[in-house]
Amino acid sequence: MPSSNSVIGNNFGAQGPTGPSGGIAGLGAVGFTGPTGPTGATGATGSVVSSIVIGDSNQDGSINFVTNYANGYTVTSSRTLVGLLGPTGETVYKLFGESLGTEASVLTSLVVDGCGVDIGILNFKSFTGTGGIAVTEEGNEIFITFKNSKQITGVTGGINQIAYMGGSAGNSAAALPLVRGATGFSYNTEFNRVSAISKNYKEVGHRFTMNEVSGGSITEATRLVEFNVNPSMRLGITYNQEDPYGSTGPWGNVWYIDVDQLYTSQVTGNFDSGLSGPFVKVNDITATADRFNKYFGGAVGQRASAFTLAIKGGSSKPRDDGLTSDKIVFPPNWIFPYGERPVLTEATDIYQFFSAGKHNEKGIVWYGMALKSQPGTDIFFPTY
Repeated sequence: MPSSNSVIGNNFGAQGPTGPSGGIAGLGAVGFTGPTGPTGATGATGSVVSSIVIGDSNQDGSINFVTNYANGYTVTSSRTLVGLLGPTGETVYKLFGESLGTEASVLTSLVVDGCGVDIGILNFKSFTGTGGIAVTEEGNEIFITFKNSKQITGVTGGINQIAYMGGSAGNSAAALPLVRGATGFSYNTEFNRVSAISKNYKEVGHRFTMNEVSGGSITEATRLVEFNVNPSMRLGITYNQEDPYGSTGPWGNVWYIDVDQLYTSQVTGNFDSGLSGPFVKVNDITATADRFNKYFGGAVGQRASAFTLAIKGGSSKPRDDGLTSDKIVFPPNWIFPYGERPVLTEATDIYQFFSAGKHNEKGIVWYGMALKSQPGTDIFFPTY
């Protein structure tokens, strides 16, 4: 029977619904470990902790910790450490005595040891009273007192006066003390009270000496004694603060010339000033060109000054030996009323001089007035 290819025909219906999913299969076997990868780069070195500070406690019982790193970085954190921190311990120092010998005022030293750490050295010094100072101890108190101001050498003044530093080796007063009691000041020890005189004025005067005598000497042959004076210098404000014993010191406003005393101090033997004594002349040695304000300050006409001059001896009368004077006692720039020139009498003659700064060809002008002379003597128009 001959073969043949044939297809058996089937008839398919519509597709049915999807069935339920099957269960999950079990894990397969672990695969082989892969090869190790390459090493990564080295990271930066972390900072070292330099200190950890335990701070204050917070209300919740935690404690603040501050961690400080060597690179300056700071981290603050809070931790509760109940039962880990005990109470603050008591600080204990150990003192070890060590003698330092007999050095002035140092008695001893103590080495302070704080639990094995040498903290330092405490040095103790003594208080020693010398001279007028006393050091006493009462209980835990030390008292330093002055026993007596007289313990200081070279002190002058009364007891309980306020002391001040004064004196100078520059004056002939090398003997003047360096510590003086202030005149007018006193201290009341009972009531701890200081009393003081707020103002006390005293007039300063000057007595002429051989320093003012022209030529600096008087002999028995001297028949005219001349006195040199610069009134502006002696009265001016420039010299008010100078040494009163010095060559440019102030004289005050009252000047006195005792011709008889100066003559007898230099010439031996007795003499009668009216019969054989020398005549007297006063020279104003102020430079003719000097102006008043050079010595008194201010502008011309704004300042004034005055002085009183008393002269004892040196009468202008002719002497028994026939010697006469020109009757000119005062310098030409010392002007009297009406241009007259007074003479000296056998008494003490007193004159007042005043200047407001006027200047003429003779120098600074001083206006004079006679205050006292011998009664019954006409000093401007003498009969001799």
